Amino acid sequence: MSTLVYRLSVCLPYVRELRHRLVLSVFALGVCSLAVAQFGAEYPALGGQPVFEAAMLDATNRARAANGVGRLEPDDRLALAARHHAKEMAELDYLSHESPTPGRQRLSQRVFAAGSAAQEVAENLFSKAAVRDYDPAIAQEAITGWLDSPSHRVNLLYRDFTHVGFGAWIADGRLYVVQVFAVQPFVLSDAGVTTRSEQGYEVDVSVALRRASDVRLGYGSRRFAPRSLAPGEHVLSFQTETTELEEVHLSVWTRSANNAGFIMEDAGWLNLPAADFRPDRTPIRDAVSVREVATRVVELRYYDVVVTFADPVAPSSAELVAVGLEPPNSNVSQLASSYWNGNDLYFTVPSASQDATIRIGIRQGQSIDVFASLVLDLSGPDAVVVPKPLQTTGR
Repeated sequence: MSTLVYRLSVCLPYVRELRHRLVLSVFALGVCSLAVAQFGAEYPALGGQPVFEAAMLDATNRARAANGVGRLEPDDRLALAARHHAKEMAELDYLSHESPTPGRQRLSQRVFAAGSAAQEVAENLFSKAAVRDYDPAIAQEAITGWLDSPSHRVNLLYRDFTHVGFGAWIADGRLYVVQVFAVQPFVLSDAGVTTRSEQGYEVDVSVALRRASDVRLGYGSRRFAPRSLAPGEHVLSFQTETTELEEVHLSVWTRSANNAGFIMEDAGWLNLPAADFRPDRTPIRDAVSVREVATRVVELRYYDVVVTFADPVAPSSAELVAVGLEPPNSNVSQLASSYWNGNDLYFTVPSASQDATIRIGIRQGQSIDVFASLVLDLSGPDAVVVPKPLQTTGR
């Protein structure tokens, strides 16, 4: 038996081998966490073995029910990943979670290529010699073998998994079976992007920093993510929409000495059309001070996104939210207006965050459980939302 574990960006491999003394069966296990939302598969369509795969699903759910664990739903995209890996192992005569094919080496890459929107996936492998056909009776044999292996049993009975896909392939009398699990409280099925433009302003704030510090800007009630800056002159820029207010309060903050938070060091009132900055009378100006503020009229582009979900496993009361953007200096507050209607999630990405990552999650009280990450792709003629796979490292 071989075991390969991925958690986030860390790979912890454990390798062992096991030959079943009676039937020459081989089992293997793999676990991977990722954060993707792909709506179209890179893998070509590949037919499966419906009777055998149904037997695998039935045996899997009977084992879970016997151990007090909820049933798994079949997933076509997970099955596509499983079928391609089973076919390749049969044709190349190997049994491993690591494929020799570039771009398909890791489980996370194969799931991504199959178009799955899963955040966390796991893989069990099974192989048996002297096999002529896809006998459904072999399904129970594979499940029994996995239950007898502590590491495989963990995957098979993991409570959080919601979906599963199977692949099976025979070559030269040996059967290869792949079982891919996933946590998918909501299955992302499609996304659309509408582009709109509005007049706004680009604001350049020139500051003088006396010592190295994390510096952040405030604009009205908005707070931009901090930037780590060296001593000297710097220009901090942001874009904003027009406002009916004659003046908006602009502030500059530095991180406190004990890292407990940020201290407002300089501030004043900014008239956007006139590019007029009127400083407050009682600034601290210990570490940083505002030297100049410049504004110019620009066209702001906004991207209104709607993400559609199918086959929810999560409770109907679950609330989905678009929880933030990357990189760190993007304007997270722009996604505060995300709206979930029970089937679709709506949110707007501002032009200042064109290549940022959008995180999708389920609100759980005061916390948010992120299960997918998307990227707004502007490389083509039309803006589209594409997945962002987790960048795992491994051997």
